[in-house]
Amino acid sequence: SLHCCELADELAIDKIVVPNRAGILSAQGMVMADPTLDGSRALFIDDGALHPELLDRHFSILVEEKKKELAQLCGPVDFTVTQFVDMRYQGQSYELSVPYDAHFIENFHKLHEHSFGYALTDCPLEVVAIRCSVTVPRAKQHLPFAESATSSLPEPFMKTFVLFSDGKKSADVFLRSDLRYGHALSGPAIISDNYTTILLPAHFSLTVDPFLNLIIWRK
Repeated sequence: SLHCCELADELAIDKIVVPNRAGILSAQGMVMADPTLDGSRALFIDDGALHPELLDRHFSILVEEKKKELAQLCGPVDFTVTQFVDMRYQGQSYELSVPYDAHFIENFHKLHEHSFGYALTDCPLEVVAIRCSVTVPRAKQHLPFAESATSSLPEPFMKTFVLFSDGKKSADVFLRSDLRYGHALSGPAIISDNYTTILLPAHFSLTVDPFLNLIIWRK
């Protein structure tokens, strides 16, 4: 976040979104995500043996293994399961992963055509691996949301000097915890946060949205 405006200048980007808790956003996502275990197994099946009954048996073994592992971690809970097959045309050296359902062969041809521009519907197929994801669904958490905006101007915490490429300039320093939905300010400024620091040059301004994300605009 410290250099986001400089990067925006280099890439001709006019709008930047700095999420609330930007420095720990990936960790927050992990905490809020549904517990999931992924499993895979190499399994070579050529076109002559490509029967759903055979795949069902191998999927059953793999899914049960992952259910037991997840139950040890989360206790007796309900699970949802998604299954995939890694497939290719005979002789290819790369595979595509498609959901395993009653239409998986048809969907493979469609995905291949979408990905590479053609489908060989008469070519023999090969399955090289099966995959599954076993998930424990749980109640979704909601992010904080401000229902009403404020029209007041935020008060700077302090003033300091920042050395920009075009010289030293005075800059207001704001605490991000003081910024509320509807606040707006222009650079040069510094926004100090527990998780990150944002440097706002003179030709950028920002507003705060209802989720307390900072929306930065290039003037």
